[in-house]
Amino acid sequence: MNQNYGHLYISADVPEALFDTGEVFTAQSFSSGHDAGAATPNSSEDIQMAIAETDQVPDEAFSDLLSAEQTSLMCFDVLQKMKQRIQQLEAANEELSRIEPPPVAVRVRIFHCLENEDMEENTYLAEPEWMVNENDIRLIARSLLMDPERYIEKEKDISFVVYKCYSEDYQRAAVEEARKFSGPLPNPVPAYQDILLTSKEMVEAVKAFFALHPASRQEFPKVNTDDRLSAPFIWWYHHRKSSKIGCLPRRQAELVNALVSHIEQAYAPLYDNIDEQLSRGFVSNGSMEYLFRPGQVLISFTDGVPQGHIATSRPFTYADEPDDYAIVPMSKRRRDPSEKYLSQWNISSRSILYRGNFVRVEEKLKIEFETETENGEIDISTLPVVPLEYTSEAVQNRLAKGKLTLEKDS
Repeated sequence: MNQNYGHLYISADVPEALFDTGEVFTAQSFSSGHDAGAATPNSSEDIQMAIAETDQVPDEAFSDLLSAEQTSLMCFDVLQKMKQRIQQLEAANEELSRIEPPPVAVRVRIFHCLENEDMEENTYLAEPEWMVNENDIRLIARSLLMDPERYIEKEKDISFVVYKCYSEDYQRAAVEEARKFSGPLPNPVPAYQDILLTSKEMVEAVKAFFALHPASRQEFPKVNTDDRLSAPFIWWYHHRKSSKIGCLPRRQAELVNALVSHIEQAYAPLYDNIDEQLSRGFVSNGSMEYLFRPGQVLISFTDGVPQGHIATSRPFTYADEPDDYAIVPMSKRRRDPSEKYLSQWNISSRSILYRGNFVRVEEKLKIEFETETENGEIDISTLPVVPLEYTSEAVQNRLAKGKLTLEKDS
């Protein structure tokens, strides 16, 4: 018998037929030559056939029937080659797993909204334009969406939708000025923008962002990720200088960055103006909702005596209940140039008063002030209700010493 298997090379790419005879590859079949001899009668022939298919064994190697010991040795060699091949594939797979997948684009869809004659919102894909009909100038748009919600459902890869809402009154002054001087009409500009999170991963990313700011749920209780996020996105104003987005998983950080980048593009000039005004210690009707927020420590003054409170709402007008959406100040227009504008706001609050014993009191704090113009500035320290950080050092020290009755966590 020719035993020329000293130069035998077995390919790792062994045919599947090798695995069909499970009895050959039991643990015992490779432990000793005697156990291997207990294989089924056709085992040797099957292995010879499998090895022959590798085209790496000389024909004379099969001139005689292989002994059980030879078969066992060749099987062991095949197994070793297979194990080496598996290790190589696993290493290659691990290497591939380290490769960053290509980034998935964050797709944003823009909707343009106009009110119809019934004061209902119509949604379009195309930007609006001015239509002039004698003395009447109106906004019109093309590509009306009959069912915006169904459109979004069909476009399954949209991350969020921006609703740009236009109003003819918003640009009325600019339009009238253009007509007066026969100039070009201004480009239509949205009066405000809402954002709807449309994909599940987008909603989860924003929820994860809010989870990084535990106080947000108290400060912005009406921010609902399942409904439109409404301008001017005050929640982002208070978090825009935070670096916590980087703490999110990569994909969630990409989604949140795309969202807030759009908000910044639309509202950064407003936010910067608010920052500048508040940094000078002044406030106006336009910045009241940025100055006060739920959870904030407030100080009211009665005959010069300070009292501590915790705000439980955002500022709202006398006519409205607390709302996190469009807050419009109630200003009494002056009848003649000598009169000032009177602005009136409310803030819901709670405090602890001593009336023989300590009593928890919930009340609406009234904030009234007069300005020369409807959106004129006023010194924050002169308001009847002031955030603690804008009070004098003496008042803050008095609070720190416990001489003001205040309960924050009840």
